[in-house]
Amino acid sequence: MLSKNQFLQKCNKPSLLRGASFLLLLFVALLLIACGSQNGSSEGAKDGIQATSGILAELDNANQKWQQQNIKSYYLEVLYWRDYFQDKTVYKITVKDNHVKTQSATITPTLERKGEAPTLSSFNANDFTIPALFETARSLAAGNLQKSSLIDQNPQKSRLQIKYDSVYGFPRQVYIESLDKTDNWTKWEVLTFQVLPSN
Repeated sequence: MLSKNQFLQKCNKPSLLRGASFLLLLFVALLLIACGSQNGSSEGAKDGIQATSGILAELDNANQKWQQQNIKSYYLEVLYWRDYFQDKTVYKITVKDNHVKTQSATITPTLERKGEAPTLSSFNANDFTIPALFETARSLAAGNLQKSSLIDQNPQKSRLQIKYDSVYGFPRQVYIESLDKTDNWTKWEVLTFQVLPSN
């Protein structure tokens, strides 16, 4: 067994300091890398915002595809959801000859409610028609975040994703999220779409 003095002699203090210095340098390097990647994701958001003309061109092409179909009567169900802590609402709308004829909505409460019944405030069904979904996507792509629930309303700190219906061209899903804040997003998603005969 080593005595205290023998142990201290075996432990060379300069080598311990070098080990601690190495760990400190490693920590600082990792910290710098992490900070650099945050700046990189922010730059990516700016690149996405600067690419708005590309998003608008996609929307124009999709809208042209929708217009060429000349669909004036349809039934659709649109999910509207803002982050995981908010209720999901599905809007069910029938459009006949480009006018809303029937409308209803169903709310699915979040787990946070613990038995509390959700309440549906009145809504304008025209906000969830196919032309309205195009307008919402266009407005968000142009940097107007008023229709979203994003807290900071800063288009340069947001990411917009639009998925289009392969057959009809309308925006099947419009999703915008904050790059700065966790669980800060808004989604519109067409769950059901059915063409109806026009009168």
